[in-house]
Amino acid sequence: MLNCNPKFLFPNPCFPIGLQIQNSKTNMPRKLDPFWEYGEPKAPNDRQNLNCKLCGKDIRGGVYRLKFHLAQIPGRDVGPCINTNPELIQRAMRALGELEHTREAKEELKRKLKRSAEGSGPSGTGSTAALVNPVAASSFFVPRTTPGSQPSIGSMLKRTEKEQADRLMAKFLLWSDIPFSIVRNNPFFQPTVDAIASVGRGYKIPSYHDFRGRILQDEKRDCTQRLEDFRASWAQTGCTVMSDGWTDQKGRTLINFLVSCPKGTMFIKSVDASHQIKDAKTLCDLLDVFILEVGEQNVVQVITDNTANYVAAGRMLMDRHPTLFWTPCAAHCIDLMLEDIGKIPFVKDIVDSSKSITKFIYNHTSVLSLMRKCTNNKELVRPAITRFATSFISLQSLLNSVWDLKRMFLSEEWRSSSMSHKPEGEAVCRLVSYQEDFWAGVQEVCVVTEPLVKVLRLVDGEKPAMGYLYEAMDRAKEAIRAYYDDKGDDGFQKQLLLWGVIDERWNNTLHRPIHAAGLFLNPTFSYACGFDFDAEIMDGFLSCVQKMVRSPEQRIEISKQIETYKMAGGTFGFEMAIIDRTIKMPGIF
Repeated sequence: MLNCNPKFLFPNPCFPIGLQIQNSKTNMPRKLDPFWEYGEPKAPNDRQNLNCKLCGKDIRGGVYRLKFHLAQIPGRDVGPCINTNPELIQRAMRALGELEHTREAKEELKRKLKRSAEGSGPSGTGSTAALVNPVAASSFFVPRTTPGSQPSIGSMLKRTEKEQADRLMAKFLLWSDIPFSIVRNNPFFQPTVDAIASVGRGYKIPSYHDFRGRILQDEKRDCTQRLEDFRASWAQTGCTVMSDGWTDQKGRTLINFLVSCPKGTMFIKSVDASHQIKDAKTLCDLLDVFILEVGEQNVVQVITDNTANYVAAGRMLMDRHPTLFWTPCAAHCIDLMLEDIGKIPFVKDIVDSSKSITKFIYNHTSVLSLMRKCTNNKELVRPAITRFATSFISLQSLLNSVWDLKRMFLSEEWRSSSMSHKPEGEAVCRLVSYQEDFWAGVQEVCVVTEPLVKVLRLVDGEKPAMGYLYEAMDRAKEAIRAYYDDKGDDGFQKQLLLWGVIDERWNNTLHRPIHAAGLFLNPTFSYACGFDFDAEIMDGFLSCVQKMVRSPEQRIEISKQIETYKMAGGTFGFEMAIIDRTIKMPGIF
């Protein structure tokens, strides 16, 4: 039978110092709990009622609850000791943790003995007592955390340790000047914390020399392996070669070469072109060498800047490699569209006037302080994706704060400031407070440029945008047309001006057949209700097939598959494929 005497389940606490305690079996003195030195018994033989020697607080429950008091753990009808120290807190917490571990081990042993006793009766059905009352043997094993009960020691210790870990993590980030956004943006942050936690207490981080030595070499090998994995996929999915030139702090002209594929984008190498004349032939030769390294049969397109030398180099490159496309950088092209729109007279007047407001506010400390007070610390000038988009994004920010700015220039603080009596201040005040035509113009420019800013965000993002660019540009133009529909002849003329700027860049620089092919092969639009492809899109798709596929047999097979794709036949009609049409971007596995 299992011994269920409560004294084995709830061990007696140690006797206070001064009492001679002996082990009943060995007749040897029992080891005293070291925490008795912090508690004074109220009576010579009263080991349950103590007085804390550090703060003088009365403790009921003996040395066990004294440890909670010293560890500053709430609950157990004891308050935290106000005169304890970090070292004593850690000691008390470790002692409570060891006691909790010992109790859990004893309970696990009792459960094993109970299972063994139940399985030792006739025919493996357990003892007679177990048959009479199967819960009698476990009646003393009360759940540790029943509803409404106090939390267990382990949970309290875990919560205290977590709070301490949280504070130390915050200090680590603050002292290292690391922004808190790393917790959300860095994919390696949480796995790193999990790995440290799995090692357990006492984990020692690698030394400085380990980080810059063996660990860095291991990471280099891992990066090389990932590159090989990417390289193996190029033959199956094709890839895009990207080139980007820049100048470093030493004045060197460097050209970076990257490769993008459905698995992701990876930097491959950088070439120092400082000693070379960066004309079209030189750039074409550099790109040609890199294409051969990647594999000519794997490259679908090459993307570069839109400067004249790169445009000429792209044409030469397509002559050397008839199956690939040269494509200008979409973000750069749309940025240039915004620059050209900024030169249209009615847009330029609004942009210049808005710049005079922001320049005046940010050039005078007192005015800037007043503006932040009135706008609840919102800024008027926001960092933008590119330099030409900054003006239009700042216009939107200015429009959002129009009533705050008007309230600022009509406030008593502004009228009492010295800047309100200067000609520059008076001009800005009149512009903000009384010229409603200006604010109507700001709203107009924001409405007609916002669609292009959205397209710029799309192509400058992390996800592939080839299948969306063509339609995004069409929708941007339609948004402009819709705004000027009821604005009469003046609105129609403004629409023509804006469309002319967009078409100039789109038709002569940005648009390529591969953009039309990307739209045709995007199920989001191919199967959309009411969406129909015009002749330009089909011509672009067929031009891509003719350029990239040289085998007549493969062209015939593609022609057959086109009909299956249009009719949503085969696997295109599966329920999973239908669901993925709108929730999964093309080109992402």
